[in-house]
Amino acid sequence: MTDLARSLDFYCDILGFIVIVPTHTVDEFNFRQAIIYLGSMGIDLCEHAMNSAEAFDPARTGLDHLAFSVSSYDALMAWAAYLDAKGVDRSPMRRVEGVGEALDFRDPDGIQIEL
Repeated sequence: MTDLARSLDFYCDILGFIVIVPTHTVDEFNFRQAIIYLGSMGIDLCEHAMNSAEAFDPARTGLDHLAFSVSSYDALMAWAAYLDAKGVDRSPMRRVEGVGEALDFRDPDGIQIEL
């Protein structure tokens, strides 16, 4: 993360995560972190002091994107309307072979999130 506070706002406000471990510094690794939780999933968000604030690139080794499932097509349509109402840019609906309908949007660091 290039700005941990901004990322926490996004993941909590837009996606509904809750903070279970507040922002703190991990001196031995020289980064700040917070842990967020939604349902049965936790995500460790980290802001490394050595981060040069370069843009996220899914072609580099590491994370390509995050994908979350939704319960139905109607739920996906509700997410699309919700993202639109929140002013979050998103892709049009598209068909993913073997999965069904999907849409994409990006977090503040440009990490793609797929529903």
